[in-house]
Amino acid sequence: MPALYFLSYVPLGMLFPYLVTEFETRNIQDIGLLLSMPSFILIVVAPLWGWLADWMQHTVRVLQISVWTAVIGLLGVVYLEPNWVWLGMLLYSIGWAPVAALSDAMTLEGLRQQSSVSTSEPENPPTLTKFKYGSIRQWGSIGYMVGVGIIGWFIGWGIVGGTIVTILLGLYIFTIPHVRVELPRPKWESVQRLLKRKELLWILLCASLHFSVHLGSSSYIIKHAQEIGVSVQWASFAILLGVIVEIVVFQQAQYLERFAPNRLLVFSCALAIPRWVLMMIASEAWMVILAQAVHGITFGVFWLAVVRLVKSMTPPDLSATGQSLLSTSIGGIGAVAGIYGASWMVLHYSTTLFYAVATCVAILATIGSMRVKWIPDLQ
Repeated sequence: MPALYFLSYVPLGMLFPYLVTEFETRNIQDIGLLLSMPSFILIVVAPLWGWLADWMQHTVRVLQISVWTAVIGLLGVVYLEPNWVWLGMLLYSIGWAPVAALSDAMTLEGLRQQSSVSTSEPENPPTLTKFKYGSIRQWGSIGYMVGVGIIGWFIGWGIVGGTIVTILLGLYIFTIPHVRVELPRPKWESVQRLLKRKELLWILLCASLHFSVHLGSSSYIIKHAQEIGVSVQWASFAILLGVIVEIVVFQQAQYLERFAPNRLLVFSCALAIPRWVLMMIASEAWMVILAQAVHGITFGVFWLAVVRLVKSMTPPDLSATGQSLLSTSIGGIGAVAGIYGASWMVLHYSTTLFYAVATCVAILATIGSMRVKWIPDLQ
Protein backbone atom coordinates (compact mmCIF):
# COMPACT_ATOMS: atom_id res chain seq x y z
CA MET A 1 0.00 0.00 0.00
CA PRO A 2 2.80 2.56 0.60
CA ALA A 3 3.82 2.22 -3.06
CA LEU A 4 0.21 2.77 -4.15
CA TYR A 5 0.01 6.06 -2.25
CA PHE A 6 3.46 7.13 -3.43
CA LEU A 7 2.75 6.54 -7.12
CA SER A 8 -0.73 8.07 -6.81
CA TYR A 9 0.53 11.40 -5.49
CA VAL A 10 3.74 11.88 -7.48
CA PRO A 11 1.81 12.91 -10.64
CA LEU A 12 -0.39 15.29 -8.63
CA GLY A 13 2.73 17.12 -7.45
CA MET A 14 4.05 17.24 -11.00
CA LEU A 15 0.81 18.48 -12.56
CA PHE A 16 -1.47 20.75 -10.58
CA PRO A 17 0.83 23.36 -8.99
CA TYR A 18 2.15 24.17 -12.46
CA LEU A 19 -0.78 23.58 -14.84
CA VAL A 20 -1.68 27.26 -14.89
CA THR A 21 1.70 28.38 -16.19
CA GLU A 22 1.96 25.46 -18.64
CA PHE A 23 -1.51 26.04 -20.10
CA GLU A 24 -0.74 29.74 -20.45
CA THR A 25 2.49 28.87 -22.31
CA ARG A 26 0.52 26.70 -24.76
CA ASN A 27 -2.11 29.45 -25.23
CA ILE A 28 -4.89 27.15 -24.03
CA GLN A 29 -8.18 28.93 -23.37
CA ASP A 30 -10.62 28.57 -20.44
CA ILE A 31 -7.90 27.56 -17.98
CA GLY A 32 -10.20 28.04 -15.00
CA LEU A 33 -12.73 25.61 -16.45
CA LEU A 34 -10.02 23.05 -17.26
CA LEU A 35 -8.60 23.25 -13.74
CA SER A 36 -12.07 22.81 -12.28
CA MET A 37 -13.06 19.94 -14.57
CA PRO A 38 -11.60 17.11 -12.41
CA SER A 39 -13.60 18.43 -9.47
CA PHE A 40 -16.84 18.89 -11.45
CA ILE A 41 -16.57 15.34 -12.79
CA LEU A 42 -15.62 13.93 -9.39
CA ILE A 43 -18.90 15.16 -7.89
CA VAL A 44 -20.83 12.91 -10.24
CA VAL A 45 -18.64 9.86 -10.81
CA ALA A 46 -16.71 9.32 -7.55
CA PRO A 47 -19.73 8.02 -5.57
CA LEU A 48 -20.60 5.75 -8.51
CA TRP A 49 -17.06 4.34 -8.62
CA GLY A 50 -17.19 3.81 -4.84
CA TRP A 51 -20.57 2.07 -4.97
CA LEU A 52 -19.34 -0.11 -7.84
CA ALA A 53 -16.29 -1.16 -5.80
CA ASP A 54 -18.44 -2.03 -2.78
CA TRP A 55 -20.99 -3.90 -4.89
CA MET A 56 -18.35 -5.86 -6.85
CA GLN A 57 -16.33 -6.39 -3.65
CA HIS A 58 -13.27 -6.06 -5.86
CA THR A 59 -11.79 -2.61 -5.30
CA VAL A 60 -8.51 -3.44 -7.04
CA ARG A 61 -10.27 -4.27 -10.31
CA VAL A 62 -12.24 -1.03 -10.24
CA LEU A 63 -9.03 0.89 -9.47
CA GLN A 64 -7.30 -0.70 -12.47
CA ILE A 65 -10.07 0.43 -14.81
CA SER A 66 -10.13 3.97 -13.44
CA VAL A 67 -6.35 4.54 -13.53
CA TRP A 68 -5.98 3.39 -17.13
CA THR A 69 -8.86 5.66 -18.11
CA ALA A 70 -6.87 8.50 -16.54
CA VAL A 71 -3.75 7.47 -18.49
CA ILE A 72 -5.64 7.73 -21.79
CA GLY A 73 -6.86 11.16 -20.76
CA LEU A 74 -3.38 12.43 -19.88
CA LEU A 75 -2.03 11.20 -23.20
CA GLY A 76 -4.75 13.31 -24.79
CA VAL A 77 -3.69 16.37 -22.77
CA VAL A 78 -0.09 15.87 -23.93
CA TYR A 79 -0.67 15.21 -27.62
CA LEU A 80 -3.98 16.82 -28.59
CA GLU A 81 -4.17 20.29 -30.08
CA PRO A 82 -5.04 23.13 -27.65
CA ASN A 83 -8.67 23.20 -28.81
CA TRP A 84 -9.05 19.51 -27.90
CA VAL A 85 -7.22 19.45 -24.57
CA TRP A 86 -10.59 19.54 -22.82
CA LEU A 87 -11.33 16.02 -24.09
CA GLY A 88 -8.16 14.65 -22.53
CA MET A 89 -8.95 16.43 -19.26
CA LEU A 90 -12.46 14.95 -19.33
CA LEU A 91 -11.19 11.36 -19.59
CA TYR A 92 -8.49 12.03 -17.02
CA SER A 93 -11.09 13.49 -14.64
CA ILE A 94 -13.39 10.48 -14.97
CA GLY A 95 -10.58 8.00 -14.39
CA TRP A 96 -8.76 9.82 -11.60
CA ALA A 97 -11.88 10.69 -9.59
CA PRO A 98 -11.95 7.58 -7.34
CA VAL A 99 -8.21 6.91 -6.96
CA ALA A 100 -7.69 8.53 -3.54
CA ALA A 101 -10.97 7.24 -2.10
CA LEU A 102 -10.45 3.66 -3.30
CA SER A 103 -6.87 3.66 -2.00
CA ASP A 104 -8.14 4.76 1.42
CA ALA A 105 -10.96 2.22 1.31
CA MET A 106 -8.57 -0.66 0.56
CA THR A 107 -6.20 0.46 3.30
CA LEU A 108 -8.95 0.86 5.90
CA GLU A 109 -10.49 -2.49 4.98
CA GLY A 110 -7.10 -4.20 5.29
CA LEU A 111 -6.55 -2.59 8.70
CA ARG A 112 -10.07 -3.56 9.77
CA GLN A 113 -9.37 -7.18 8.92
CA GLN A 114 -6.04 -7.02 10.74
CA SER A 115 -7.79 -5.55 13.76
CA SER A 116 -10.38 -8.35 13.70
CA VAL A 117 -7.61 -10.96 13.70
CA SER A 118 -5.70 -9.15 16.43
CA THR A 119 -8.78 -9.01 18.65
CA SER A 120 -8.81 -12.79 18.79
CA GLU A 121 -5.09 -12.94 19.61
CA PRO A 122 -4.32 -11.55 23.09
CA GLU A 123 -0.59 -11.45 22.37
CA ASN A 124 -1.23 -9.02 19.47
CA PRO A 125 -3.65 -6.38 20.78
CA PRO A 126 -5.75 -4.43 18.25
CA THR A 127 -4.20 -1.11 19.24
CA LEU A 128 -1.08 -2.12 17.35
CA THR A 129 -2.93 -2.06 14.04
CA LYS A 130 -5.25 0.81 14.83
CA PHE A 131 -2.73 3.54 14.08
CA LYS A 132 -1.18 2.32 10.83
CA TYR A 133 -3.23 4.48 8.49
CA GLY A 134 -1.09 7.58 9.09
CA SER A 135 2.18 5.71 8.54
CA ILE A 136 0.83 4.39 5.22
CA ARG A 137 -0.80 7.63 4.09
CA GLN A 138 2.43 9.57 4.63
CA TRP A 139 3.79 7.94 1.48
CA GLY A 140 1.23 9.90 -0.50
CA SER A 141 2.69 13.12 0.88
CA ILE A 142 6.20 11.89 0.15
CA GLY A 143 5.14 11.16 -3.41
CA TYR A 144 3.62 14.61 -3.79
CA MET A 145 6.82 16.15 -2.44
CA VAL A 146 8.91 14.20 -4.96
CA GLY A 147 6.62 15.33 -7.77
CA VAL A 148 6.75 18.99 -6.76
CA GLY A 149 10.52 18.80 -6.29
CA ILE A 150 11.16 17.28 -9.70
CA ILE A 151 9.04 19.75 -11.61
CA GLY A 152 10.32 22.63 -9.46
CA TRP A 153 13.76 22.10 -10.98
CA PHE A 154 12.69 20.97 -14.45
CA ILE A 155 9.75 23.21 -15.37
CA GLY A 156 8.33 22.41 -18.80
CA TRP A 157 7.78 18.65 -18.80
CA GLY A 158 5.36 18.32 -15.90
CA ILE A 159 2.44 16.94 -17.91
CA VAL A 160 4.68 14.44 -19.70
CA GLY A 161 6.35 13.38 -16.46
CA GLY A 162 3.00 13.07 -14.68
CA THR A 163 1.72 10.88 -17.51
CA ILE A 164 4.73 8.57 -17.27
CA VAL A 165 4.31 8.13 -13.52
CA THR A 166 0.58 7.50 -13.94
CA ILE A 167 1.40 4.72 -16.40
CA LEU A 168 3.76 3.23 -13.80
CA LEU A 169 0.92 3.43 -11.27
CA GLY A 170 -1.37 1.55 -13.64
CA LEU A 171 1.22 -1.20 -14.07
CA TYR A 172 1.83 -1.43 -10.32
CA ILE A 173 -1.86 -1.88 -9.54
CA PHE A 174 -1.80 -5.15 -11.51
CA THR A 175 0.53 -6.51 -8.79
CA ILE A 176 -1.77 -5.65 -5.86
CA PRO A 177 -3.56 -8.74 -4.50
CA HIS A 178 -7.31 -8.67 -4.14
CA VAL A 179 -8.47 -7.99 -0.56
CA ARG A 180 -11.16 -10.55 0.13
CA VAL A 181 -14.24 -8.99 1.73
CA GLU A 182 -16.17 -11.35 3.99
CA LEU A 183 -19.26 -9.15 4.11
CA PRO A 184 -22.73 -9.26 2.54
CA ARG A 185 -23.02 -7.41 -0.76
CA PRO A 186 -24.47 -3.97 0.11
CA LYS A 187 -27.88 -2.85 -1.11
CA TRP A 188 -28.71 0.54 -2.56
CA GLU A 189 -31.06 1.17 0.36
CA SER A 190 -28.00 1.17 2.64
CA VAL A 191 -26.49 4.03 0.65
CA GLN A 192 -29.74 5.99 0.94
CA ARG A 193 -29.73 5.55 4.71
CA LEU A 194 -26.10 6.69 4.83
CA LEU A 195 -26.90 9.83 2.88
CA LYS A 196 -29.66 10.72 5.34
CA ARG A 197 -27.29 10.85 8.32
CA LYS A 198 -27.20 14.52 9.30
CA GLU A 199 -24.00 14.08 11.31
CA LEU A 200 -22.20 12.75 8.24
CA LEU A 201 -23.55 15.51 5.98
CA TRP A 202 -22.39 18.19 8.41
CA ILE A 203 -18.88 16.70 8.46
CA LEU A 204 -18.82 16.70 4.66
CA LEU A 205 -19.96 20.33 4.57
CA CYS A 206 -17.23 21.50 6.96
CA ALA A 207 -14.62 19.44 5.11
CA SER A 208 -15.72 20.98 1.83
CA LEU A 209 -15.37 24.53 3.17
CA HIS A 210 -11.95 23.92 4.67
CA PHE A 211 -10.55 22.16 1.62
CA SER A 212 -11.99 24.51 -1.01
CA VAL A 213 -9.52 27.33 -0.43
CA HIS A 214 -6.71 24.84 0.10
CA LEU A 215 -7.07 23.65 -3.49
CA GLY A 216 -7.52 27.17 -4.78
CA SER A 217 -4.24 28.09 -3.15
CA SER A 218 -2.49 25.01 -4.54
CA SER A 219 -3.41 26.11 -8.06
CA TYR A 220 -2.35 29.74 -7.69
CA ILE A 221 0.45 29.80 -5.14
CA ILE A 222 3.11 29.97 -7.87
CA LYS A 223 1.31 32.85 -9.59
CA HIS A 224 0.81 34.62 -6.24
CA ALA A 225 4.52 34.28 -5.48
CA GLN A 226 5.39 35.82 -8.84
CA GLU A 227 2.97 38.72 -8.27
CA ILE A 228 4.61 39.63 -4.94
CA GLY A 229 8.13 39.26 -6.31
CA VAL A 230 9.02 35.82 -4.90
CA SER A 231 10.89 33.50 -7.28
CA VAL A 232 9.44 30.21 -8.50
CA GLN A 233 12.32 28.39 -6.82
CA TRP A 234 11.45 29.83 -3.39
CA ALA A 235 7.76 29.11 -3.95
CA SER A 236 8.62 25.51 -4.86
CA PHE A 237 10.71 25.26 -1.70
CA ALA A 238 7.76 26.55 0.33
CA ILE A 239 5.51 23.87 -1.17
CA LEU A 240 8.11 21.20 -0.37
CA LEU A 241 8.46 22.39 3.22
CA GLY A 242 4.70 22.23 3.71
CA VAL A 243 4.65 18.65 2.52
CA ILE A 244 7.58 17.75 4.79
CA VAL A 245 5.64 19.05 7.79
CA GLU A 246 2.62 17.13 6.53
CA ILE A 247 4.66 13.91 6.49
CA VAL A 248 5.75 14.52 10.08
CA VAL A 249 2.11 14.97 11.06
CA PHE A 250 1.15 11.65 9.46
CA GLN A 251 4.03 9.98 11.30
CA GLN A 252 2.50 11.24 14.56
CA ALA A 253 -0.90 9.70 13.76
CA GLN A 254 -0.65 7.32 16.71
CA TYR A 255 -0.26 10.26 19.07
CA LEU A 256 -3.05 12.26 17.40
CA GLU A 257 -5.42 9.29 17.72
CA ARG A 258 -5.54 10.05 21.45
CA PHE A 259 -7.62 13.13 20.66
CA ALA A 260 -11.23 13.08 19.49
CA PRO A 261 -11.28 13.60 15.71
CA ASN A 262 -13.92 16.33 15.92
CA ARG A 263 -11.55 18.36 18.12
CA LEU A 264 -8.74 17.82 15.65
CA LEU A 265 -11.01 19.09 12.89
CA VAL A 266 -11.71 22.31 14.82
CA PHE A 267 -7.98 22.76 15.45
CA SER A 268 -7.01 22.36 11.79
CA CYS A 269 -9.75 24.71 10.59
CA ALA A 270 -8.82 27.37 13.15
CA LEU A 271 -5.12 27.18 12.32
CA ALA A 272 -5.93 27.86 8.66
CA ILE A 273 -7.08 31.39 9.58
CA PRO A 274 -3.60 32.80 10.39
CA ARG A 275 -2.17 30.82 7.47
CA TRP A 276 -4.37 32.62 4.94
CA VAL A 277 -3.84 35.98 6.64
CA LEU A 278 -0.09 35.50 6.29
CA MET A 279 -0.44 34.64 2.59
CA MET A 280 -2.64 37.72 2.09
CA ILE A 281 -0.09 40.13 3.57
CA ALA A 282 3.01 38.30 2.32
CA SER A 283 5.60 40.48 0.64
CA GLU A 284 8.75 38.39 1.09
CA ALA A 285 9.78 34.78 0.54
CA TRP A 286 10.02 33.90 4.26
CA MET A 287 6.35 34.77 4.77
CA VAL A 288 5.25 32.42 1.99
CA ILE A 289 7.53 29.70 3.37
CA LEU A 290 6.11 30.09 6.90
CA ALA A 291 2.52 30.00 5.63
CA GLN A 292 3.19 26.82 3.66
CA ALA A 293 4.81 25.20 6.70
CA VAL A 294 1.52 25.75 8.53
CA HIS A 295 -0.18 23.99 5.61
CA GLY A 296 1.50 20.76 6.72
CA ILE A 297 -0.54 20.93 9.92
CA THR A 298 -3.81 22.31 8.56
CA PHE A 299 -3.90 19.57 5.93
CA GLY A 300 -2.32 16.63 7.79
CA VAL A 301 -4.38 16.94 10.97
CA PHE A 302 -7.50 17.71 8.94
CA TRP A 303 -7.10 14.62 6.77
CA LEU A 304 -6.54 12.25 9.68
CA ALA A 305 -9.57 13.74 11.44
CA VAL A 306 -12.09 13.56 8.58
CA VAL A 307 -11.06 10.08 7.42
CA ARG A 308 -11.54 8.84 10.96
CA LEU A 309 -14.86 10.67 11.35
CA VAL A 310 -16.29 9.31 8.10
CA LYS A 311 -15.02 5.81 8.87
CA SER A 312 -16.78 5.91 12.25
CA MET A 313 -20.12 6.61 10.55
CA THR A 314 -19.81 4.19 7.63
CA PRO A 315 -20.72 0.47 7.83
CA PRO A 316 -17.90 -1.89 6.76
CA ASP A 317 -19.77 -3.00 3.65
CA LEU A 318 -19.90 0.62 2.44
CA SER A 319 -16.29 1.51 3.14
CA ALA A 320 -15.50 2.59 -0.43
CA THR A 321 -18.79 4.48 -0.71
CA GLY A 322 -18.13 6.41 2.51
CA GLN A 323 -14.64 7.45 1.47
CA SER A 324 -15.94 8.34 -2.01
CA LEU A 325 -18.51 10.67 -0.44
CA LEU A 326 -15.69 12.34 1.49
CA SER A 327 -13.69 12.61 -1.72
CA THR A 328 -16.72 14.12 -3.46
CA SER A 329 -17.19 16.76 -0.77
CA ILE A 330 -13.58 17.93 -0.66
CA GLY A 331 -12.15 17.07 -4.06
CA GLY A 332 -15.42 17.70 -5.85
CA ILE A 333 -17.76 20.30 -4.37
CA GLY A 334 -15.08 22.03 -2.33
CA ALA A 335 -12.57 22.00 -5.16
CA VAL A 336 -15.04 23.40 -7.70
CA ALA A 337 -15.79 26.32 -5.42
CA GLY A 338 -12.13 26.82 -4.52
CA ILE A 339 -10.44 26.45 -7.89
CA TYR A 340 -13.08 28.09 -10.05
CA GLY A 341 -13.62 30.83 -7.48
CA ALA A 342 -9.88 31.46 -7.26
CA SER A 343 -9.61 31.54 -11.06
CA TRP A 344 -12.39 34.14 -11.28
CA MET A 345 -10.92 36.34 -8.54
CA VAL A 346 -7.40 36.16 -9.96
CA LEU A 347 -8.68 36.97 -13.47
CA HIS A 348 -10.74 39.98 -12.38
CA TYR A 349 -8.84 41.14 -9.30
CA SER A 350 -5.73 39.57 -7.75
CA THR A 351 -4.38 36.60 -5.83
CA THR A 352 -4.28 38.81 -2.72
CA LEU A 353 -8.07 39.15 -2.80
CA PHE A 354 -8.36 35.37 -3.05
CA TYR A 355 -6.41 34.94 0.19
CA ALA A 356 -8.60 37.55 1.90
CA VAL A 357 -11.67 35.52 0.91
CA ALA A 358 -9.88 32.34 2.03
CA THR A 359 -9.51 33.85 5.49
CA CYS A 360 -13.26 34.41 5.71
CA VAL A 361 -13.96 30.86 4.52
CA ALA A 362 -11.60 29.49 7.18
CA ILE A 363 -13.52 31.38 9.85
CA LEU A 364 -16.81 29.87 8.62
CA ALA A 365 -15.29 26.38 8.54
CA THR A 366 -14.02 26.79 12.10
CA ILE A 367 -17.43 27.86 13.38
CA GLY A 368 -19.12 25.01 11.53
CA SER A 369 -16.64 22.38 12.74
CA MET A 370 -17.49 23.21 16.35
CA ARG A 371 -20.86 21.50 15.78
CA VAL A 372 -19.35 18.25 14.50
CA LYS A 373 -19.94 15.29 16.79
CA TRP A 374 -17.92 12.12 16.99
CA ILE A 375 -19.73 8.77 16.98
CA PRO A 376 -17.68 5.68 17.95
CA ASP A 377 -16.65 3.37 15.10
CA LEU A 378 -19.29 1.12 13.58
CA GLN A 379 -16.51 -1.20 12.47
